[in-house]
Amino acid sequence: MNQHPHAFNYINSITEDNAEKQYTIATRMLRVLKISLLVIFSHIILFTYLTSSGVSNGLGVGFLPFTLGIVLIPIIFYIGQSIKKNKVS
Repeated sequence: MNQHPHAFNYINSITEDNAEKQYTIATRMLRVLKISLLVIFSHIILFTYLTSSGVSNGLGVGFLPFTLGIVLIPIIFYIGQSIKKNKVS
């Protein structure tokens, strides 16, 4: 998906003036979301190991807020960036 940013759905209409900015923001958001998913799955793998070892008992109470935060915060931030960059242009 990062190689074809013109295929994304955007909040703002894409013109020649704002295309590079919007494509940059979109591809950066995808990269951050990939890293977020990597962290979430690493957390799941770690706690699966700790649970099987008897050190821990499940993922814990903070897993759901952690997961929602690590996914939603970048999305909200980059959507705000996209809207702000469109108003500046």
